[in-house]
Order: sequence, then C-alpha cells, then structure tokens
Amino acid sequence: MQTRFNQGLTNELDVTLAQRQLATFEAGLGPLTGQLQSSQYVIAVLLGQYPETLVKELRTEGPVPRFPAKIPLGLPVSLLQRRADIQQAEFEIGAATARIGSAIADLFPRVAVTGAVGGQGGARAATGTPITFIGGIGPALYWPVLDFGTLDARIEVADYRAREALLRYKATVLGAVQEVD
Repeated sequence: MQTRFNQGLTNELDVTLAQRQLATFEAGLGPLTGQLQSSQYVIAVLLGQYPETLVKELRTEGPVPRFPAKIPLGLPVSLLQRRADIQQAEFEIGAATARIGSAIADLFPRVAVTGAVGGQGGARAATGTPITFIGGIGPALYWPVLDFGTLDARIEVADYRAREALLRYKATVLGAVQEVD
C-alpha cells in the first residue's frame, strides 16, 4: 500500500488501514507463538519425552505426515496407564509407603546372630606345633528405648511425605485425564 501511495494510485486512508491491519496481525503473533510452544510441551509430555528434543523434530520443514488409515482402538484408560508422568507418580507413592514401613520397623528390637572364626599359632606353626582354631557365636540385640520421640517423629514425617506423594499423584492423574479428554 505504501508503494501504491508513493505512486499516487491510492490515498492516505488506505495506507493507514493497511498499517493498522499489519499491527493487529503482529499483536496476535505473540499469543499464537505461546500456544504453539504450549502445544509442543503437551505433545512431549504425552510421548514421555523432553520438549527440547521434540521441538527439533517438530520444526523440520516438509510435508505434514499423513494420519494412519485406521487408528488403533483403545480406551483412554490404557493411554493413562502408559503415561510416564503417571508411572513416576505411582513409583513415588510406593517409595513413600515403603519409608513408612521402614520407620515403623525401627520401633521394634533388632536381633542378629554374630560369629567369629580365627586361628592362633604364630611362629610356633613353623616348628610343627599345630595351629589352634578359635571361634565363637552369639546373639546381638539392639533396641532404641530412650529415643525421646525421635522414632515417632520419623514415622509422622514419613506419613506426611506419603500423603504429599498421594496428592501429587492425584494432581498428575487429573491433569492427564484433562489432556487425554
């Protein structure tokens, strides 16, 4: 329009309208770029990859790949079970629950059987005196009786961490369901 105006083929109003339309398109470019990046991150999460590795593949120029002729059937639940973020959250819950059991086990005494075997003879063994074998076996008991509430506090902390992992799991599943839908 500016070139046409400079040649005298149009008026100043057309140039102003064209400039306004260009500014409108440029203003809409930022949100579109943000939506594009957000969509790339969602695709990367669904595929269980890092967004940076997927962006290189998505930015290659060429024809758009064709969709398969027949899409395999499946329930959304099977997709949710395969998601890497949900599997990670499940593992975190399992680990947190195991820590609770480990903390509770510290309340009970530990019993162990110890043993030792050795020999005695030294320099006399060279003169033909036999080596004397020495051995022993015995029990060992450990029970932290005077812990002053430390074990109870460890159990409580493990319980709170397990609850935190459960809440993170629920949030992950809800976000995944939203994305799958």
